[in-house]
Amino acid sequence: MQQGDLSMDTPREIMDAASDALNRGYTKYAPAAGYPELRNAVAKKLRDYNQIDLDPETQILITQGSTEALYLAVNALLDPGEEAIIPAPYYPPYDSLIKASGATPRYVGATEDEGWLPAPEAIEKAVNKRTRALLINTPNNPTGTVYPRKYLEDIGRTAVDHDLPILSDEAYEALVFDGAEHVSPMSIPSMRDNAIGLFSFSKTFAMTGEARLPLWPRGIHQESRHHPQPRAGPRQFSHPDRRPAGPPRVGQVFRPDRPRTGRKKKNPCG
Repeated sequence: MQQGDLSMDTPREIMDAASDALNRGYTKYAPAAGYPELRNAVAKKLRDYNQIDLDPETQILITQGSTEALYLAVNALLDPGEEAIIPAPYYPPYDSLIKASGATPRYVGATEDEGWLPAPEAIEKAVNKRTRALLINTPNNPTGTVYPRKYLEDIGRTAVDHDLPILSDEAYEALVFDGAEHVSPMSIPSMRDNAIGLFSFSKTFAMTGEARLPLWPRGIHQESRHHPQPRAGPRQFSHPDRRPAGPPRVGQVFRPDRPRTGRKKKNPCG
């Protein structure tokens, strides 16, 4: 009910790329925002698979694990005394991350009969003068619920009407079954300017603990009220030591001349 680890092995291609990166000298500190070649590869993946068009220079940031990505986003958006709305059930670390910033999580629950989808009206009702963000997780941990496009559009109207950023945790985007379709809020035009996407290599490619990607359509530095430095923003202060082997090895997975190893392995399960 907490961390999700896959039973499949990390694809050999990724492990070979990791070894190759070390042999090619990727043993020093990486740039705070991530290697440019990796950000470019991520931008291509987003265009090809998610219908999201972002500038890799200003709108994509490579982080060191999901906790850091969420930590940076939460601390950029929330001040002590403010609130973030979270549909429940939810991934337990959300609670501690928000409380660590001095803010308060405000939960909006749902039942199995409701498909584990809180009513959009309930989310609207939870908004008050202290609300600063909406944190969603689709596909959801722990329920597995995949938010339909229409549902995202409905809750998106609330976010847009109240000018609330939507933190969209999409770590499980490749793990959808029974004909379900993962839709990123960032691919919906009406929500794009309010959404901050959190994507992960770890679940798609069975490499838990690797880099995770916060994507900020408004610009990486624009939402940070406390650390207005461009591009890397607060990340350069929270984790100045990046694992250099991570970005080159996962970046190679997205090269157009490489097979989609992780997705191919899971497709037969769908």
